[in-house]
Amino acid sequence: MPLTKDTIATGHGDKSHALLLKAGFIRQSSSGIYSLLPMGLRTIEKIENIIDEEMQAIGRSLESEDHYKDPYSWKRTGRWRGAQGEFFRLKDRKDSDLLLAPTHEEEITQLVASELRSTKQLPIRLYQIGRKFRDELRPRAGLLRGREFIMKDLYSFDATLQDAYSTYEEVTLAYKAIFGRLGTPFVVAEADSGNMGGSKSHEYHLVSSAGEDTLLTCTGCGYTANEELAVAHLKAPLLKERITPLSSVKAIEVGHTFYLGTKYSSALNCGYKTPASPDKVPAQMGCYGIGVSRLLSAVAEVHCDDRGLVWPFSIAPYRLCIIPTHDKNTEFQTLANQIYDQLKTVELLKKEVTIDDRKSGFGSKMKDAELIGYPYIAVVGQKTLSYQSVEVHKRTKGEKNTVTEIPLHELNAWLQQQIQ
Repeated sequence: MPLTKDTIATGHGDKSHALLLKAGFIRQSSSGIYSLLPMGLRTIEKIENIIDEEMQAIGRSLESEDHYKDPYSWKRTGRWRGAQGEFFRLKDRKDSDLLLAPTHEEEITQLVASELRSTKQLPIRLYQIGRKFRDELRPRAGLLRGREFIMKDLYSFDATLQDAYSTYEEVTLAYKAIFGRLGTPFVVAEADSGNMGGSKSHEYHLVSSAGEDTLLTCTGCGYTANEELAVAHLKAPLLKERITPLSSVKAIEVGHTFYLGTKYSSALNCGYKTPASPDKVPAQMGCYGIGVSRLLSAVAEVHCDDRGLVWPFSIAPYRLCIIPTHDKNTEFQTLANQIYDQLKTVELLKKEVTIDDRKSGFGSKMKDAELIGYPYIAVVGQKTLSYQSVEVHKRTKGEKNTVTEIPLHELNAWLQQQIQ
């Protein structure tokens, strides 16, 4: 548990970054590049597991792409020239160009193109969760804008526009399920497709003053879009006469979905043949991203208070921490171990309980537990020894811990009821 007592300078959008550093979730390796420590990795893995479950629930297949990209396909789509400056380019010992993968549209399209022959093979949906790289000019706010990051990216291939739109709606429902399970309010906003191409695009945001994006919502109809797109729509002649008040919030973008059309499939000859045409018909594509490491920081930004992090139950690094009140009392330690073993039978606490057995004072351990953000803290002390009861603290954002005295023989049932 590598916590730091150092004072960490914070600025706009840096609150979560400071807490993740102080609580021992991450450490900075270099500008915009971070190592995930055990607590951070456990939280990331839980986010990834939720994504995996919801992706596979809609029939998506997991695959893995390489990090180094040959520029050939990027030149065919026209993105190689545009990659200058923003992306990491390098040369091997033969002086051949390579690109450190910032995204995988070209690679996955080229892969599917080599296998696709007919509509009988469609639809195809492939996703991966892995590291990506971008040469940010000014990395800032920790994991919110780094040079190396973890992303989930899904790519879909359909035969028709109608099929592609059906896929888009199916993934939209899966995304809403993912963000709902993260236990953090989110907003879906219509967005501009930018250089990705296509005509349909939505962003997924966590509302936070630390966000770099501004969302505008029509108070009349509830339509929400990022500021750039909303302003463009309001300039349309038909809308000028019907302008209603707009509300504005700052938000952190954590996901983005795009209907790509045939921008990449046409350029990379990814399609199928039909009896009516000797030429290949380009596949209709979509791509769907979620910033996994960005989510770690964004959720931390939303779920924190002046004592530290307050993780949602679903992604907390551990869901319950047992703290003996005296680290030199062997009886307290024995009781802590017994409670640890006892809680293994609670379904939602399997592998989710930890004991703080560091050689440190009880007060500092409690402060650290609140800083780390465990949803529940079980205090084992003299009452436990004398009365066979344990004091359970429930961590709540911005409020004092809710403290409940529970007999040991009722602890499992009580916790099971609390976390259902």
